[in-house]
Order: sequence, then C-alpha cells, then structure tokens
Amino acid sequence: MTCPRCGKKGTKVYGTVKGFIIIRYRRCDNCNYHFQTKEMPVVDLLAVEYMEYLKEIGEVESEEIDKVTIKVDDA
Repeated sequence: MTCPRCGKKGTKVYGTVKGFIIIRYRRCDNCNYHFQTKEMPVVDLLAVEYMEYLKEIGEVESEEIDKVTIKVDDA
C-alpha cells in the first residue's frame, strides 16, 4: 500500500475492525503516518443480470436465482 502522505510503498497494518465493511488501520514505514483504509464488498451485476436473462428465457427457476443472489450477497 502506498502512503497518502509521503508516497512511499511499505505500510503495516496495526489494527483491523471486521464487519460488513472491513476497516484497516495502517502506519507508514517511512514517515510513521497513521491512516485507515476501508474494504467493501462489490456485487457482480453482470452475474445477476445474466441470471435474470436465464429466468426470462425459462432456463432456470426463480428459486435457483434466489440461491445465486444470496450467495453473491454473502461474498
């Protein structure tokens, strides 16, 4: 990870808060600057749209689409 203050690579994670959004507390090895980063899940809209298309043409049942949507949301 690149430090937002000095631009050097090389930071260490000294704390993590896990939840729906993962927050990591980092410290730069070069200038000792402390900052945080956030990680958020992203839904694969292409997969969801494809499953909706398969439903429209009758290739899959609604129950199968719900299972896939739940698994994508959990990821």
